[in-house]
Amino acid sequence: MKRLITLISLSGLLSLGLFFGCSDDESNPTGGDLNPGDTTTGTFQFIDSTFDGEYLGGYEESFQLTLAALEQIPGLSLDNRAATAAGLGAMSPDDTVEVTQIASWEFTAENWLVINYSATAREIDGTDTSEVTINAVDSVQFLLNGQPLDSAGVWLGNFNGLATRQHGDVSGVEGDNSFTGAAHRALDLEVVPTNDSLINVAASLDDTLMFDVADDSGSCALELTSNQTVTDLVVMIDNDDECPRAGTIVAIAGIDLSCQSNDGLAQLDIEGSWTISATVNADQSITLSYSDGTTTWTVTRDCDDL
Repeated sequence: MKRLITLISLSGLLSLGLFFGCSDDESNPTGGDLNPGDTTTGTFQFIDSTFDGEYLGGYEESFQLTLAALEQIPGLSLDNRAATAAGLGAMSPDDTVEVTQIASWEFTAENWLVINYSATAREIDGTDTSEVTINAVDSVQFLLNGQPLDSAGVWLGNFNGLATRQHGDVSGVEGDNSFTGAAHRALDLEVVPTNDSLINVAASLDDTLMFDVADDSGSCALELTSNQTVTDLVVMIDNDDECPRAGTIVAIAGIDLSCQSNDGLAQLDIEGSWTISATVNADQSITLSYSDGTTTWTVTRDCDDL
């Protein structure tokens, strides 16, 4: 995992926006025949840097915070395949997620474990340091064959799926950028063992992200809504190899982005809908496809480069 949460990876939008230059306005219509796109254009570079493998791995990233909070609940056992899948993509030794406070936790009558907590996430990438502070409310259901367990069943640790509903206020810095915002996420995940070392992951993820990012040269306001579907993603457990063996991830994302520099000479406005997909090939390379409704851009990359 290269980013702790999706918000961090998106915080580079400011510099990307100013790169486009003066009054660059993109509109993304839908429908019609899809034309092959030029991967050297500024539009592709923006979308590719925003919605790359890190974004499509968001279902994993969201659980780093939730799992850190769950680990603070006395007596709760997470030593099973569903928890392992939730924590896929181990952070590097320089990355940390620290829960600074558990304000409260309780089980509801609908078998949701609701946790109010604060946390700090940090990532060091060479000379760049990212730090995010989160005040969150997470609701978690532990599922066995699609059915929610009550609190007694959760304590036994016998579950093969998770459902989470996350809401949080976020602020932080990445390099010269600072940002504030809010994130809302709904995720459902099910894990089916393939054998002793492989699991098959199915998941759906709905996001709404709203935040402002700024540095000395200007500021951006972004609202992002997205839906991701993970299908038959085959991954290893108890192994340092994070690359999947098979599977697909498809996302539909809506972007409303407005950027402007302090000198008023450069601004960027992007509004539209995009379809993004990632397909795992037999050699474990990943084929990424981006479409704005009229044009499709396609690239294939080594998994380790995402």
